[in-house]
Amino acid sequence: MPSINVVENLDGLTNNLNQIRQQTREAEVESFRIEGMIRVFKSLQDVGVTEIPVPEGVKTLEPPADEVIDDPAAIQETAPES
Repeated sequence: MPSINVVENLDGLTNNLNQIRQQTREAEVESFRIEGMIRVFKSLQDVGVTEIPVPEGVKTLEPPADEVIDDPAAIQETAPES
């Protein structure tokens, strides 16, 4: 007769919940970072800045990708190194 292991289910569900909580914290930190960048650029726009000159050879951010990456391993591979 098939059965369901209560201990395994509790462990698995607890792990899933902890992962979701960690992802939520990381998403919140990222949203604050982006909100800060928006404020900076909005302030620049408010004082009339339309372009920021960047000297040759200075690395700039790439425009955001149109595709969504759901695979954590792929995200890690594409993340810039600190």
